[in-house]
Amino acid sequence: MGKTKVTRYAAVVAGLTLFLAGCGGDDANEAASGDPDSVEGKVVFWTYPIGTTGEDSYWAPVVDRFNEEYPDVEVEVIVQPFQGREEQLTTSLAGGEAPDVVYFNPDFIPRFVEEGFLEPVADVIEDDVDDFRQAGLDAMTYDGELYGVPWLMGVNSMICITTVLEAAGVECPKTWDDALAIAPAVKGAGYYLTQYEGAIEVTLNGTFYQQLRTAGGEVLNEDMTEAAFNGPEGVRALEILRELAENEYVPQQSLTVLEPFEQTAAGLGEVAFMPYSGLAAVSNIVDPATLEVGPPIEDAAQSTNGTVGGLSIFNTSENIPAAKAWIDFLTSEAEMESFLTTAGGYHSPRASITGLFADNPKLAAQEEYLDLVWPGLLHPQAREIMDLISPHVQAAILGRVEPQAALDAAADEVNGLLDRG
Repeated sequence: MGKTKVTRYAAVVAGLTLFLAGCGGDDANEAASGDPDSVEGKVVFWTYPIGTTGEDSYWAPVVDRFNEEYPDVEVEVIVQPFQGREEQLTTSLAGGEAPDVVYFNPDFIPRFVEEGFLEPVADVIEDDVDDFRQAGLDAMTYDGELYGVPWLMGVNSMICITTVLEAAGVECPKTWDDALAIAPAVKGAGYYLTQYEGAIEVTLNGTFYQQLRTAGGEVLNEDMTEAAFNGPEGVRALEILRELAENEYVPQQSLTVLEPFEQTAAGLGEVAFMPYSGLAAVSNIVDPATLEVGPPIEDAAQSTNGTVGGLSIFNTSENIPAAKAWIDFLTSEAEMESFLTTAGGYHSPRASITGLFADNPKLAAQEEYLDLVWPGLLHPQAREIMDLISPHVQAAILGRVEPQAALDAAADEVNGLLDRG
């Protein structure tokens, strides 16, 4: 019979595993449609504190259900802390102690693929791939290969604060032209139009990159060999941000300093709208009764950021068939719905799972925009690229350099990085 080992670590716990026989290749494919009793071995799964799923009271029953179908697989679930997880994964691989299955966000995949550590997983969901949202699959795909099965999604969209709109006598904008048109009235009423997080340490995924994509631009060219953000779309995006700053339509403090959200103008309910925000997080700080949810703001295009989390397999595993079986089980419709219900606030990457937020119509409304989610630049050097761009964007917003000059200077640095490889 299978054995479950419970391990505690920060907030740790129990359970998991998988399906197939053999050790990959043809054996794994054959086992995918074979007898679960032929699957055996041990699988170690690293997950993280996602809602209350970081507790053994959640995982132990999951493992029990899995072992009803796969009795000869021993499962160990370890709930690791989010802090320092990349370094911890790197250390585990270097020391030969990496987990078999791991929870990944999209930005991890290019790096670990390029370093030769990830196993393709498209075969895990080949029978029901059409049920998975394309945005979720795209986020877990690199160089044309699926390296993670989507497990959860989060989406950001327009959130307007109705008390501010009413005080200014305006409506929630749909486009950036709409937003700029109502800005004087909002400022005249004593509020800010919106808020822009411009501190150097803030990720660009939900700030400048979204402005760029909404203007119709991309960070890199199609084959990711050269900067593309310094084209006319990038200039348009940066000019909007500069106009917001110059006219004090946004709080000046947030342009250079990262503050706790509850201390910002947005957290205090003093902005007309937030263009790319998650309702669940905002509702914890701002009175939900004052919040109005709408589609992501438009300009030449429409885009928004969000969260995609998936399950990946390190190819250092000695039990890849079992690992694939576990992922197949965990991302099945029933188990995924159970996980998402417990995790709270996340949407399903499966279109067939609906009604998670039947008691919260505003949160349910954001589900409509899941197909617009862009997870960020999927490139092995994505973080280095962002670090090079951020200071130039901030300098342009603050009026220290013209937008085109700032983006050209950033592009030169990024192209140098890409050339070095």
